[in-house]
Amino acid sequence: MRARRIFAGRAAAGLLALLALAVPARAEDKPASGKELLKLYYTVAIAADRCGWPIAPAEIAALDKAAAAAQEDAKLDEPAADAFFNELDAAFAREKNQRCVSGGETEALYKKTLAEIVR
Repeated sequence: MRARRIFAGRAAAGLLALLALAVPARAEDKPASGKELLKLYYTVAIAADRCGWPIAPAEIAALDKAAAAAQEDAKLDEPAADAFFNELDAAFAREKNQRCVSGGETEALYKKTLAEIVR
């Protein structure tokens, strides 16, 4: 999957990696499907890359693992997962100026997601 290759490449290079919004803290808040979770994780990956927000190697590994599990749960093969990632990336690119605001909602949710998945 494109996103997995990106995570691995960024981790190996020690550069900023790609990381959705938030992993819900309570079970009743969890998205209903693997595809919704995958959207969260891909969006986090995209935000890290497009906004230049920092991400530690342990966060990259945790995000990669969570995204792989969500992809499997969503029953998406590699081409479908890549297409989904590209669709989300294009949408984020159109809204980058609104989403990459320091101290904004997307950054807060980005930080919360990373904290939740690394636990």
